Amino acid sequence: MADDIGNTNTQISSLQDDMNVLAALLAPLGSQIDNLIIGLNGLTEQVSNMQTQINGLDSRIFALESSSSTPPSTPPVTLFKEVINILGSTTSVILPLRDSEAGGFDVTTFTTVGAEQLTFTWPEAPNNFGIPPTAQGNVPVLTFNGTDIDASTPDSDFWSRGDGNNDFAFSVGMWTNFDFPTSSELMSKWTAGAPEWTIQTHDQGSIALFMIDPSTEAFAGGIAGSAVTQDGWHFFVITYDGRGGLNAGSGISIYKDGSILPRFVDGNSGYVAMENLGGSVHLGSRGGTAGFLNGKVAGDIIGPFFTQKKLILSEVTALHEIGRTALGLP
Repeated sequence: MADDIGNTNTQISSLQDDMNVLAALLAPLGSQIDNLIIGLNGLTEQVSNMQTQINGLDSRIFALESSSSTPPSTPPVTLFKEVINILGSTTSVILPLRDSEAGGFDVTTFTTVGAEQLTFTWPEAPNNFGIPPTAQGNVPVLTFNGTDIDASTPDSDFWSRGDGNNDFAFSVGMWTNFDFPTSSELMSKWTAGAPEWTIQTHDQGSIALFMIDPSTEAFAGGIAGSAVTQDGWHFFVITYDGRGGLNAGSGISIYKDGSILPRFVDGNSGYVAMENLGGSVHLGSRGGTAGFLNGKVAGDIIGPFFTQKKLILSEVTALHEIGRTALGLP
């Protein structure tokens, strides 16, 4: 028995020696692995910094290409993403006002950027407008003549924010420089026999949103407490929280240049909700027959937008800052 115990102790001792040798062999390898992890972390940080520099270079190149009279080249995708991330990547679209892949302002159509790729059609190529496209800062500018220029897209569920029983939130915004601000439609889904919503300058020249319940022929609306002025570029955003019912107008907020405006509620009894009808959407008119916009609209990354959510003040402020910088405004 004593011999067996002695042999076991010898084997244990030998095994311990082998483990010590193995540990000595593995020690440098562990250090190498640690160094490799540190190196990979450093490489990841370098790649991230490079991407940031590339994004910044995109912006600088885009700015250098701009001029005071000629529309700049199409902006890089990274700049659109900055706006889309604020609006909601799965709920929003930007109307760049020109084709981004082929034709630019030489063709009669353009496609929205964002959650949906929806095609808008001009009455003619913008380069053939009475006043061709120009530029302001880093973005192209289109002039709407107040008589027959608008852009339209066929019906899509994306634009409808009511189902007859309930309303749903949405927001619309754009940079405009009005030549004549009264009785103009900024954007609408309101055609003969299929009215839903319209954003317009009211008879008194104030920005307003009106929504209609076709079943009861009742409407709800909100009207800004101050009139639009003809003193340069302004950023208007109209939001609705989707509350529906008799107090639907109280769910409307109107912003100018990043600040909320006083608002009057308008409407009549019987309003329940909008309905999802089959009318087309128009930029710059009501149904392509009335209320043609008279003034300038900025495009590309700060082009008109539509999002299926109610924007909040901080989001509107962030969008205003992006647009102000892009337009080169003080």
